Amino acid sequence: MNQAVQRYLALLGEMARSTQTLEQILLLERDDMAAQNASSVKTNLTNKVQALKTLETNIEQRRQLLTDAGFSADAAGHRALLAALPAPLAAQIDTAAQQAEAGIEACQTLNQGNAQVLQRLKQKADAIKTVISGGEGQRLYGAKGKTSASGGGRALGEA
Repeated sequence: MNQAVQRYLALLGEMARSTQTLEQILLLERDDMAAQNASSVKTNLTNKVQALKTLETNIEQRRQLLTDAGFSADAAGHRALLAALPAPLAAQIDTAAQQAEAGIEACQTLNQGNAQVLQRLKQKADAIKTVISGGEGQRLYGAKGKTSASGGGRALGEA
């Protein structure tokens, strides 16, 4: 069981490092969205998906280690593992788990913020698209400077 516990501890460390990588990707994503740099956003999305796959693999490996050691593959199993270990080792694993959890929470917060930025950008783009397409209620100036309500369609052609 000692090797499995050491592997479990190593996986927690890897998870903390992976969340740091993901956090950096999310910060870049936020900056690129604010700058409306579409090519970098696409690259960041690819990197984010890869980082999430790495985290998913890590979680599955830790669950398997818990199951192989006779514990449930959830938070209760993690707590039971800690209770079965000598205090210094349990404290070390608990600290590593807290760091990994803090990293995940930071990534979730950043990801939610990025989703809000993306939603605002979409709303702006939709508003611009409505103006360009002559959406309902749009008033355009004709060739003689008189306004007329747009009936939709080719608003720029009417202007």
